[in-house]
Amino acid sequence: MSLDFSSIATRKLLVVTGKGGAGKSVLSLALAHRLSVMGKRVWLVELGRKRDREFSRLPELVGRSKIGHEPAEVTLPGTKQKIKVSVLDPALSLGEYVDLKLPTGGLAGMLLNNRVTASFLEVVPGLPDLVQMGKLWHALTKDENGPDVVVLDAPATGHAVSLLKAPANFRKITRLGPIYRDASLMAEFLGDPAKTGIVLASLPEEMSVQETLELQKLLGKEFPAPLVVVNKCFPALPKLKSENPDSIVWRAYTYAAQRGLREQEAAADLKGARQLPYLFPEPGALPLYLRLSELIP
Repeated sequence: MSLDFSSIATRKLLVVTGKGGAGKSVLSLALAHRLSVMGKRVWLVELGRKRDREFSRLPELVGRSKIGHEPAEVTLPGTKQKIKVSVLDPALSLGEYVDLKLPTGGLAGMLLNNRVTASFLEVVPGLPDLVQMGKLWHALTKDENGPDVVVLDAPATGHAVSLLKAPANFRKITRLGPIYRDASLMAEFLGDPAKTGIVLASLPEEMSVQETLELQKLLGKEFPAPLVVVNKCFPALPKLKSENPDSIVWRAYTYAAQRGLREQEAAADLKGARQLPYLFPEPGALPLYLRLSELIP
């Protein structure tokens, strides 16, 4: 199925994932910018890592030294557009969920400050994914002052599938109670093509393309059909009329032409994918995300 930006621009949650190094973080920021230009209240989110809490590309991309758990408004570099950004903390997300369900004044803090309880909560498979997705779902469905759209710069391929399937898995495990009810609603939300959009970032390389195809199979019919974007594509170049193998310019041109052909062949396996060109550094050029934003079909 062939999709473009207009087909996902009306959805409330956009989940951007793909092979590491495929440009998903810059693509996420470009999508957030495009949606902001449309007049939407945008919340761009990255999920924090328990083992490496300092790792995040988002602060660098939006010109901040640090970004916290709570939404903070930023002006996007090179523009006047404002969006909100966050790097979610799994432990804080869990505490917020406990407070929502058991509003007894500080119970979440007592539980999370207890080392035995905290250790138990951290090793429950999928729980950090559930509570972080739950925070986004709550903001989009329960909060009157919440965003119009959340752009989630999700983890790379393997973890992204676990993240998306966490609500459905907890629905199977719990069977009843508040977690079951919320997990059921979240699973329905993630599977609704009117509410959730999935964007897969790939590269025009065999390994990246194969990983993207495998990810499409893993998503199956459980989630909306994804928009596939192939980043950093070399252009197709015409053959030179004259040949001069001793010329550096000729050899560079030949390399670029051959690379373009290889990439076109690799990307052809991703039916309906949108190809975005390789953006070379240029003096005085706009920030990379803005150049990408203008090219998103």
